[in-house]
Amino acid sequence: MPRSLKPTALLMFVFLASAIINTASAQTCIDEDGDGWGWDPDANTSCQVTGTNPVTPGGIKISWAANSAAENVSVYEVAGQINGGQERNFFTGNATEFSARLTDLPATYNDVVCVRVRAVRITGTMRTFSGWSMQSCITLPAVPLQPPQLIELSLIE
Repeated sequence: MPRSLKPTALLMFVFLASAIINTASAQTCIDEDGDGWGWDPDANTSCQVTGTNPVTPGGIKISWAANSAAENVSVYEVAGQINGGQERNFFTGNATEFSARLTDLPATYNDVVCVRVRAVRITGTMRTFSGWSMQSCITLPAVPLQPPQLIELSLIE
């Protein structure tokens, strides 16, 4: 090889090696709850989501609102059914919102998911049982990787 081509060949080698290393170290970070941290199944470790398009499995996120700023709502149960099947509990405990992956429900794409919540309404220091909300339904999208679909519920007075 002529002497004048050696620096070009060396530069080309460095560029290709760098591209291969960068491709090999690409990380898939699956953020299931949208908090910015996720799981890398290839490396079998937790990871921080970076970039504008993190991979988020489809699922549902249920939210509920109090009637005024003086009220807080704690949910004790989230129950639901998939495609009109038997109702089952998705969650029992104390929370202010609920998120579920499709694998937790278990539901899959294009399924109709119906949910309701049983909650305690807190006004100031007084706790009152508000009962079950009306059931609300959503059809999950056909596209596999979507942000969780939001289901908003109104609590029974």
